[in-house]
Amino acid sequence: MNETSESAEAVFDVRTCVCDAEVDEDCEWIQVTYNRVNRMIALIGDIPFKRLFTAQLQDLAETIIPRISLLRKHSLARKPDRIEELCTALVAATPSMTLLDLLGEVRDLLPEGVFDAVLGLRRQSICIPIPERHTEDAARVRSALQGLIDEAPDITYKDLYTKPSDSVSQEIKHALMEAHEAGILDKDGNDRCCAGPLDPASRCDPRTGKTCYLAPPTYEHCTIGSFDC
Repeated sequence: MNETSESAEAVFDVRTCVCDAEVDEDCEWIQVTYNRVNRMIALIGDIPFKRLFTAQLQDLAETIIPRISLLRKHSLARKPDRIEELCTALVAATPSMTLLDLLGEVRDLLPEGVFDAVLGLRRQSICIPIPERHTEDAARVRSALQGLIDEAPDITYKDLYTKPSDSVSQEIKHALMEAHEAGILDKDGNDRCCAGPLDPASRCDPRTGKTCYLAPPTYEHCTIGSFDC
């Protein structure tokens, strides 16, 4: 099956995992959050973390670059051609490097052109973390990435917004929290937190700066990317 086919007909909309998403319609920054999630799911949503962080960039590019057309088709990026250009430049600068190596390295030690390409992608609203300046910070990122690879190898970015929290181990939850704290997984929230098994309308309670989504198809449980109240 062509790797773009899953999303070719319709791009996943994370708003379907928010029981009262209609109240966010006039909130520009929450809409930006939803669009960011949809953009990243279109590009990398089904790639298991182990492959995402340990595959060589040239191999990842074979999957990701064709999917940029989805951003164009569904208006999920302002300059999709620029995103493709930057992805190509990143791979050209260091084709055999992995994201584990790239993100876990001090920026000044990266091959020429790599940091500029990553920063450029970030400025195009692609949620790739910016490499750290200091050794201890880079080591923390690398440790958190290794935690995802070791403890959550089969988890995907889309799972953060669709997989029920009670379906994974505490080790996976801890690895995800470490990744959030290290800045690998963005913390942008939708002003909700997981209140637990209450009535469906209340499982995601209002809470400043937090994140909560409900797992399809039942929408009875918070997802693994949600934060507790």
